[in-house]
Amino acid sequence: MQVGQFAIVGHEPQERGATIGIAEGNGTGSDQCELFALAEGTTPAAHEFAGHLISQAERTWKTLNLSLTGALIAIYGEAQRSLMEWNTRSISQHRVGLGLGCLARQGNRIVLATRGPASILHASGLEVTLYEPDEEHSEPMNGLEPAQPQLTSLSLDPGDRILLVSTNIAESLSEDVLADVLCRSLPEILPGLYRRITHLRDAAVLLVGVPDGDEQALQPPEPLPPDEPAHGEPVIGGEAPVGGAPPEFQSSLFIQSSTEATALETARKRLEEVDARSRMDRELPEVTPLEMPQELPPLRRAVGDGGQPPALPTTGNRASSGGSFFRQVAHVRQAPAPSLASHHTSAAPVSKLAEDRRMELASTTSVPTSGRLAAVGPAASALVRARSSIGGGRRSGSRTTSASGGFSPPSWLIVLVAAVLLVGVVGWATIPAFFDSDDATRLAQLIDEAERDLATADAASQPDLRRETLTRARGILLEAMAMEEGAALAQPLLQLADRELASLDAIVPPAAIRLLADLRGFGEAPIAARQLVVSDSHAYVLDSAGGQVISINLSTGKKLIVFAVGEETPLAPVAITYADVSRPGGSALLVADEEGSLWAWSSAGWVARIELARPAGLTMTDMYFHDGSLYVLDAPGATIFRFAATPSGFSSGPVVVHEAPELASARRLMVDAGSLLTAHEDGSVRRVSGGFALTLSQAGIDRPLATAATPHTSGLAEEIAILDASADRIVILGEDGSFARQYRHEDLENLTAFTMRDGFGYVISGEQLRRITF
Repeated sequence: MQVGQFAIVGHEPQERGATIGIAEGNGTGSDQCELFALAEGTTPAAHEFAGHLISQAERTWKTLNLSLTGALIAIYGEAQRSLMEWNTRSISQHRVGLGLGCLARQGNRIVLATRGPASILHASGLEVTLYEPDEEHSEPMNGLEPAQPQLTSLSLDPGDRILLVSTNIAESLSEDVLADVLCRSLPEILPGLYRRITHLRDAAVLLVGVPDGDEQALQPPEPLPPDEPAHGEPVIGGEAPVGGAPPEFQSSLFIQSSTEATALETARKRLEEVDARSRMDRELPEVTPLEMPQELPPLRRAVGDGGQPPALPTTGNRASSGGSFFRQVAHVRQAPAPSLASHHTSAAPVSKLAEDRRMELASTTSVPTSGRLAAVGPAASALVRARSSIGGGRRSGSRTTSASGGFSPPSWLIVLVAAVLLVGVVGWATIPAFFDSDDATRLAQLIDEAERDLATADAASQPDLRRETLTRARGILLEAMAMEEGAALAQPLLQLADRELASLDAIVPPAAIRLLADLRGFGEAPIAARQLVVSDSHAYVLDSAGGQVISINLSTGKKLIVFAVGEETPLAPVAITYADVSRPGGSALLVADEEGSLWAWSSAGWVARIELARPAGLTMTDMYFHDGSLYVLDAPGATIFRFAATPSGFSSGPVVVHEAPELASARRLMVDAGSLLTAHEDGSVRRVSGGFALTLSQAGIDRPLATAATPHTSGLAEEIAILDASADRIVILGEDGSFARQYRHEDLENLTAFTMRDGFGYVISGEQLRRITF
């Protein structure tokens, strides 16, 4: 049996999910019970508690000694008690609700248990069955009401797959797509599923499968040699290599649960270690002790000890101590020297011997006092010479100590000090002039370089080249300003460079800004405006934090929630657009929810679900209504569809308008006069017109766009207006895609949403709706 898992947290893939649990119970072999669980929160505060619940279930499972059914009921009972303890001590905003799906296995028998939101798929052959709790068991567990799991008993045969997924995966993918994924080989299931759910913000997947007889088992990749670096990291969702080679997944992505294979591998490793140790013992060379020096130590010579040093242990003696590898390579320790009391007990003390030795030396070097000295001829030199100085001082090294106790410095020291003083005086007089001359030369070079860059910028016609040369010239002039006497020369040039850069930045304040409505304090949480659309009389804000759509009257500022998660509209909205059409009921706001369903809301006060001929596997990343048609961006599918309007909605089949691999990174869509404009997650903007795609260069901009925002045509010379929320500005690009200007103002801080209508701009800044006159 093979097990694999992954999770998506905040659009980031994770190898292991906190809400996924795997545990082994008591028993061995086919009698061992295993638990596979996946928890899902239904309230904002429930995600962390779901991870706590999974950890608790894993610990409890290891202590249970019950049947599969009894153990599952005990797991759900303990979960209910934990939820009851939490919710009874928490306020209503902090209470949690959970859904829990479990698979218990013993041998080839499995039991599925579901309560609350939970989705489990079982693939056997070409048949795929989706197990979800019925109406009686679909309510989330909260600990305040009794809740028993729905149990289903199955058999797990070779070739079967069990897939536990979070409910948003089962809702976003059709059963045909899930069946196509599960009917593939085991190495292709998780990558194939990941590629189809990259648009989801959070998800969790747990796969349990049994390979059939002719299916290749997933083995962890072989470890590389220590000196050979890895060529690349495995990527979840990558394509399988050509030629039938097994794909390289992380070793932790799939684990082998066979205990027999683990036991055999452990025994083999132990036998190899014992065999290697025995060969090393046989091949170890013989250790030969070093010979002791024959010369006696001075102390022993002094006392007259001429005996031989104690014999070291022989090789034969060591061999009898045993055949241990560590004993053979141990350091040879020299036996301690015998004490002086054991030899020559009649020897004289050391102090006496030392005194005799000093007397002997004195007798051989003393000056004779007999007539022998008088017998020496005149040509012989005297043994004692008179000093040249008979003063009261004495020589000590290179200093002379006088009789009065003072010191007279030697002559060479006086000469050295005088030379140092002379060099210092000369350097003090000449070096400043040398440095002054060097600074003047460097200043002249900086001014020349800055003037050349300013001339190049003045002659350049490309905005990006002008900005580059002006920025370099400004840096050079700032360095010159820091030098002495450099301000007078560099200041005029620096002012010129600043004026030219300011003209390139093209920072323009809006002509007028008018406050239309204040959203602060509306609702229990701050508004997080993700999208803004405007009609003739109302503005509509998609609040991603509250999962709702807010309508604002442009005349009175009255605010009203027109779409929110509830009984009538059970899923949160993900995209909105306004349809200006002449149809029954008039124009309406179109809302797409997390499932891909389409809803319409009219200013008359009605909201209804309308038809949408959505093909299987379509993901609504963004949508835009233009000229009687609805355009839908499917980023995972890298396709833009067009749906024609019908009396009942958009029931006609879609038409593929544009399809390209680059659309996989697109996040926003806008349509104008037959041209498609897409904003991508790296901040780039692409225009598709007449079958040709062009990336707008943004040439000349001081800081390129970094995030995706819906582009809007401003109606002025085919210019494009884009919100740059990270810099609190509105950027205007020319028809050719180059930078034209940017609007900044103190009232445009904390920008979160922007749109255009009838030549006016509408923004949400600081949770306030404002209208901009450019």
